[in-house]
Amino acid sequence: MKNAIPSIIISLFLSFIWFSSCNKVEIYPDTPQIKFEKFNKEDSSITFSFIDGDGNIGIRQGDTMIIYGGDTVKYNLYFTVYEKVDSIYEEFIYDPPLFYRIPYIEPQGQNKTLKGEIVVSFAAINPFDPDTFKFEFYILDNTLNQSNIEITPPLTYNN
Repeated sequence: MKNAIPSIIISLFLSFIWFSSCNKVEIYPDTPQIKFEKFNKEDSSITFSFIDGDGNIGIRQGDTMIIYGGDTVKYNLYFTVYEKVDSIYEEFIYDPPLFYRIPYIEPQGQNKTLKGEIVVSFAAINPFDPDTFKFEFYILDNTLNQSNIEITPPLTYNN
Protein backbone atom coordinates (compact mmCIF):
# COMPACT_ATOMS: atom_id res chain seq x y z
CA MET A 1 0.00 0.00 0.00
CA LYS A 2 2.92 2.30 0.81
CA ASN A 3 4.22 1.94 -2.76
CA ALA A 4 0.76 2.57 -4.23
CA ILE A 5 0.53 6.17 -2.94
CA PRO A 6 3.55 7.47 -4.91
CA SER A 7 2.33 5.74 -8.09
CA ILE A 8 -1.16 7.27 -7.63
CA ILE A 9 0.39 10.72 -7.12
CA ILE A 10 2.60 10.24 -10.19
CA SER A 11 -0.43 9.04 -12.20
CA LEU A 12 -2.49 12.04 -11.09
CA PHE A 13 0.39 14.39 -11.92
CA LEU A 14 0.84 12.86 -15.39
CA SER A 15 -2.94 12.97 -15.97
CA PHE A 16 -2.97 16.66 -15.01
CA ILE A 17 -0.13 17.39 -17.46
CA TRP A 18 -1.87 15.38 -20.20
CA PHE A 19 -5.25 17.10 -19.69
CA SER A 20 -3.74 20.57 -19.42
CA SER A 21 -1.80 20.06 -22.65
CA CYS A 22 -4.97 19.22 -24.64
CA ASN A 23 -6.30 21.93 -26.92
CA LYS A 24 -8.86 23.97 -25.11
CA VAL A 25 -12.18 24.40 -26.84
CA GLU A 26 -12.59 27.98 -27.95
CA ILE A 27 -16.08 29.37 -27.53
CA TYR A 28 -17.47 31.59 -30.28
CA PRO A 29 -20.81 33.39 -30.49
CA ASP A 30 -23.74 31.71 -32.25
CA THR A 31 -23.95 34.68 -34.60
CA PRO A 32 -21.63 34.10 -37.57
CA GLN A 33 -18.61 36.36 -38.05
CA ILE A 34 -17.14 36.98 -41.50
CA LYS A 35 -13.98 38.66 -42.76
CA PHE A 36 -13.01 39.64 -46.31
CA GLU A 37 -9.76 37.92 -47.30
CA LYS A 38 -9.07 38.65 -50.98
CA PHE A 39 -10.38 39.49 -54.43
CA ASN A 40 -9.01 37.53 -57.39
CA LYS A 41 -9.12 39.54 -60.63
CA GLU A 42 -8.41 36.51 -62.84
CA ASP A 43 -11.63 34.68 -62.00
CA SER A 44 -13.58 37.56 -60.43
CA SER A 45 -13.89 35.80 -57.10
CA ILE A 46 -14.04 36.91 -53.50
CA THR A 47 -12.69 34.84 -50.64
CA PHE A 48 -13.92 35.43 -47.11
CA SER A 49 -13.46 33.56 -43.85
CA PHE A 50 -16.19 32.72 -41.37
CA ILE A 51 -16.65 31.46 -37.82
CA ASP A 52 -19.97 30.25 -36.43
CA GLY A 53 -20.13 29.12 -32.82
CA ASP A 54 -23.09 26.76 -33.13
CA GLY A 55 -22.16 25.46 -36.59
CA ASN A 56 -25.51 25.94 -38.28
CA ILE A 57 -24.40 27.38 -41.61
CA GLY A 58 -25.82 26.39 -44.97
CA ILE A 59 -28.94 25.21 -46.72
CA ARG A 60 -29.31 21.47 -47.28
CA GLN A 61 -29.53 20.22 -50.85
CA GLY A 62 -33.19 19.81 -51.69
CA ASP A 63 -34.34 22.47 -49.24
CA THR A 64 -35.85 25.44 -51.01
CA MET A 65 -35.58 27.80 -48.05
CA ILE A 66 -34.71 28.25 -44.39
CA ILE A 67 -37.74 28.41 -42.11
CA TYR A 68 -37.20 29.64 -38.57
CA GLY A 69 -39.68 31.15 -36.14
CA GLY A 70 -42.22 31.89 -38.86
CA ASP A 71 -39.68 33.66 -41.09
CA THR A 72 -38.49 32.19 -44.37
CA VAL A 73 -35.51 33.03 -46.52
CA LYS A 74 -34.42 31.52 -49.82
CA TYR A 75 -30.77 32.65 -49.69
CA ASN A 76 -28.13 32.92 -46.98
CA LEU A 77 -25.38 34.99 -48.65
CA TYR A 78 -26.11 38.53 -49.82
CA PHE A 79 -23.87 40.82 -51.88
CA THR A 80 -24.34 44.46 -52.81
CA VAL A 81 -21.98 46.16 -55.26
CA TYR A 82 -21.12 49.84 -55.02
CA GLU A 83 -19.52 51.68 -57.94
CA LYS A 84 -17.39 54.77 -57.57
CA VAL A 85 -19.00 57.76 -59.29
CA ASP A 86 -17.23 61.10 -58.85
CA SER A 87 -15.54 59.95 -55.61
CA ILE A 88 -18.82 58.71 -54.10
CA TYR A 89 -19.86 55.06 -53.96
CA GLU A 90 -23.38 54.39 -55.25
CA GLU A 91 -25.22 51.09 -55.31
CA PHE A 92 -24.84 49.30 -58.64
CA ILE A 93 -28.00 47.26 -59.31
CA TYR A 94 -27.70 43.78 -60.79
CA ASP A 95 -30.70 41.89 -62.07
CA PRO A 96 -31.00 39.27 -60.77
CA PRO A 97 -29.55 40.36 -57.41
CA LEU A 98 -26.32 38.85 -56.11
CA PHE A 99 -27.90 36.46 -53.60
CA TYR A 100 -26.45 32.98 -53.10
CA ARG A 101 -27.01 29.75 -51.20
CA ILE A 102 -24.17 28.42 -49.05
CA PRO A 103 -24.47 24.62 -49.01
CA TYR A 104 -25.03 22.91 -45.67
CA ILE A 105 -21.85 22.16 -43.77
CA GLU A 106 -22.00 19.31 -41.24
CA PRO A 107 -20.06 20.10 -38.05
CA GLN A 108 -17.78 17.26 -36.99
CA GLY A 109 -17.07 16.14 -33.44
CA GLN A 110 -18.28 17.41 -30.11
CA ASN A 111 -17.35 21.07 -30.75
CA LYS A 112 -19.90 22.38 -33.27
CA THR A 113 -17.95 25.54 -34.11
CA LEU A 114 -17.41 25.93 -37.84
CA LYS A 115 -14.44 27.85 -39.26
CA GLY A 116 -13.51 28.08 -42.88
CA GLU A 117 -13.26 30.04 -46.08
CA ILE A 118 -15.85 30.55 -48.77
CA VAL A 119 -14.99 31.52 -52.35
CA VAL A 120 -17.68 33.13 -54.49
CA SER A 121 -17.06 33.49 -58.21
CA PHE A 122 -18.67 36.33 -60.12
CA ALA A 123 -17.32 35.10 -63.47
CA ALA A 124 -20.84 34.98 -64.94
CA ILE A 125 -21.13 38.75 -64.57
CA ASN A 126 -17.50 39.60 -65.36
CA PRO A 127 -16.34 42.12 -66.22
CA PHE A 128 -18.03 44.39 -63.75
CA ASP A 129 -19.28 47.49 -65.44
CA PRO A 130 -17.95 49.88 -62.81
CA ASP A 131 -14.27 50.77 -63.05
CA THR A 132 -13.80 51.01 -59.27
CA PHE A 133 -16.17 49.16 -56.99
CA LYS A 134 -16.68 47.67 -53.53
CA PHE A 135 -18.66 44.72 -52.26
CA GLU A 136 -20.76 44.74 -49.12
CA PHE A 137 -21.87 41.31 -47.94
CA TYR A 138 -23.20 39.25 -45.06
CA ILE A 139 -24.45 35.74 -44.34
CA LEU A 140 -27.36 34.26 -42.38
CA ASP A 141 -27.19 31.06 -40.38
CA ASN A 142 -30.06 28.58 -40.04
CA THR A 143 -31.60 30.43 -37.11
CA LEU A 144 -31.45 33.62 -39.20
CA ASN A 145 -28.67 35.20 -37.16
CA GLN A 146 -27.11 37.81 -39.45
CA SER A 147 -23.33 38.05 -39.49
CA ASN A 148 -21.47 41.30 -39.36
CA ILE A 149 -21.58 43.26 -42.62
CA GLU A 150 -18.21 43.15 -44.35
CA ILE A 151 -17.12 45.76 -46.90
CA THR A 152 -14.20 45.23 -49.24
CA PRO A 153 -11.60 47.89 -49.91
CA PRO A 154 -11.94 49.64 -53.29
CA LEU A 155 -11.43 47.08 -56.08
CA THR A 156 -10.60 47.52 -59.75
CA TYR A 157 -9.67 45.44 -62.78
CA ASN A 158 -7.03 47.99 -63.77
CA ASN A 159 -3.35 47.29 -62.91
